[in-house]
Amino acid sequence: METTNNVGVGSRVTKERKKRIRKGAQSNFFTLLTIFIFYLVIAWLLILSGDDWAWGGDIGQARLDNHFDAYNGRYFGNIIEMIITRNLFARLLIYSIVNTGTVFLIREILNRKVAYVYCFLLILLLPVSFYSQTYGWLAGFANYNTSTFLFLLIIYLLKFRTPNLGDKP
Repeated sequence: METTNNVGVGSRVTKERKKRIRKGAQSNFFTLLTIFIFYLVIAWLLILSGDDWAWGGDIGQARLDNHFDAYNGRYFGNIIEMIITRNLFARLLIYSIVNTGTVFLIREILNRKVAYVYCFLLILLLPVSFYSQTYGWLAGFANYNTSTFLFLLIIYLLKFRTPNLGDKP
């Protein structure tokens, strides 16, 4: 039997399809990068307000020293709050990764049927009062956005990264 070099229509279709997939991947990368930069700028512009000052100072350290005894029980959020109020670089990184990751996970959970831009716009359409409590206030971000991100990550991992329990290896 002779082997063919996929010359002809089938080869052209395959090349065009690969080119389209590569172009879509590049477009998605740049969209996510733009969203990441947007959140990076927001994190840079955020100023400490409310109890952010307490977490960034001696009061936060005292709460940590007594293991947040009789406080709110949100250990993860409290520790994230202490980190992002004390270190600008950590704030920029954590804020940008968590919020961009939330957009990424929403699209993944929706089986990539919705564009990143629409997932991002969905978040931007949140009511101002909710947005200001979670994206405009570091304590709200540390307690709510991080837990939302982790919740979506668990859903994603359970939905896409674990084999069905009924399947045999």
